[in-house]
Amino acid sequence: MDQFTPRLGVRPEYPPLRKIVVKSLRPYVRDCVFAVLILAVVKPIDPGRLGERLCFAIGTALVHSTALVLLALPLSVCDRFGLLSQYKLPRKPSQLAPPSLVASLVGEVAVSHLVTTPLAAYLFFPILKAFGMPAFTDVPVNVIKHIVFAHLCNDLGFYWSHRCLHTRLLYKHVHKKHHAFAATVAPAAEFASIFEVVFSNILPTVVGCVLVGSHVLVFWTWLFLRLQQTYEVHSGYAFSNTWVETPSAATLLLAQPESVIEHDHHHTVNRGTFGALWLDYLCGTMDAFVAAGAYDCLGPPAAVS
Repeated sequence: MDQFTPRLGVRPEYPPLRKIVVKSLRPYVRDCVFAVLILAVVKPIDPGRLGERLCFAIGTALVHSTALVLLALPLSVCDRFGLLSQYKLPRKPSQLAPPSLVASLVGEVAVSHLVTTPLAAYLFFPILKAFGMPAFTDVPVNVIKHIVFAHLCNDLGFYWSHRCLHTRLLYKHVHKKHHAFAATVAPAAEFASIFEVVFSNILPTVVGCVLVGSHVLVFWTWLFLRLQQTYEVHSGYAFSNTWVETPSAATLLLAQPESVIEHDHHHTVNRGTFGALWLDYLCGTMDAFVAAGAYDCLGPPAAVS
């Protein structure tokens, strides 16, 4: 099966379009709700003597590390001590990462948070200003429009860049490193080659905010929400039928178990489900996922030959 276009000989019956639309709209609504709530309590900041550029570099690094500490590390603690195991997707012993791979992950995450992120943010800041980022002391405007646009750009950018990474050449020399974690853990979202980090992680995440000149607080809020999403989908914890994820809209969509199942299938089977559900549906790259039972089975499905 071709990884870039992983279609089966006989296409399985995809879920109804209505369900795809509803599932695809939920993360947009979720991000808008949380962004509005966060920005309602966060006030414009005065960078003072630091200046906006240095403030942006420090603030971006803090957002990145805060997301790691609040979201990824607690899930890693659960992995270590077997907590919440009833929500963990099953892993075969052969899929578990060896200690040497975990040590490499810890080292790369440390470098990313302490060096790469603040340096990249400092160098990148003039581009943001050139595209119209307002002064830090201004009040953010058009928050929902900016979040929706950032999310849309990320969906498109990540899907196509990620799918390109599954071409034979790029997979072998670039993306295979990320797939060293067959059974992913939350921090493994950041385990990738520098080319992949820039091409498939950073650019899709920031391009929307750049193009519309988002306020720095909108940029940081979106970055936090994007990090939360990627840490969760790599964690292997599908919090289905719990108080944080029920059919009721009153839960505020606190968890994303279906996205976890989709991406876990991608890592364990490595056949399709490249990104946003609506793009996998439109582009026909969820054959193996549907054939394996999709959301009917919470465990990693068997590989489709």
